[in-house]
Amino acid sequence: MMLNVTNQNKSNKSSIKLILTKNTSKSKSLINNVIDKLNTLSLNDKHTSLQDTLSDHEEEDSASEEDEEDEEEDEKDNNDKIIVSQEIIDTIIYDNKYLNKCKNEKKIPKNQESISYLLKTNGIILSQSQSIKFGILLEHIISDIISKLSTSFINIKQKNTKNIKEKDHLWLNNHTKTIVYAEFKSNIELDTEKSKSTIKKCIDIKNDLIQKYPQHTIIMNLVALRYFDTSHISSVKKKYSEISDHLTGLNQYLQLFGFQYDFFQNETHYISFLSKIATKAFF
Repeated sequence: MMLNVTNQNKSNKSSIKLILTKNTSKSKSLINNVIDKLNTLSLNDKHTSLQDTLSDHEEEDSASEEDEEDEEEDEKDNNDKIIVSQEIIDTIIYDNKYLNKCKNEKKIPKNQESISYLLKTNGIILSQSQSIKFGILLEHIISDIISKLSTSFINIKQKNTKNIKEKDHLWLNNHTKTIVYAEFKSNIELDTEKSKSTIKKCIDIKNDLIQKYPQHTIIMNLVALRYFDTSHISSVKKKYSEISDHLTGLNQYLQLFGFQYDFFQNETHYISFLSKIATKAFF
């Protein structure tokens, strides 16, 4: 509110002009205060007191306007703030297309020579990265089975060393002077170049072992983890013709360590064994 006051001395009378703007209720209150004071003062005193009163009210009004502006700013700030619940965040997360794409990574394997295909028959579907991890895990579990159950062989596999071919399994029987070397494959259906590379690696390592242990018998194995028994390995054998006699299923491999029976009775038993490991590892 703004009030302009002028004092005009005509015929010993004072003319006071009030110009009122904005906030009618405050204007009325101010006018009442001015009139009360003017009734008790002389003309000159009235003018001085009036100016003081108006000045006080202008300060109050200015402070009031500032408060109103602050309230408007606060209201605007509150309107700009976004308040969300955990439920909304969860919905955004679960509806994300990329998230669902990640889940759909687990595709039913088409290659029947892979261990993932075998697991699929029991309703367990692994992604490509999980299949790779599962093959390595199975290799370690088989190593534990041999270490804990066989009394004749000791594990002589060393830590991987630069420029030295890595071996999956390497066992020694001091009594019979026998060394069992093995490579494991979760998927035996490799392309021509990879299958040739695998064959070469097996032969090279066997030759290295013959030189290192000339007094020992070296038994080389390429274990196809897809098969619990060698008799089930069929047409894929032709890809490994150079070492086909060394391509083996898991039962025959374990028999080398003194197991006098088939470790896995049938494919159903083997799938149950694999499923238990996969479920524990990934689900």
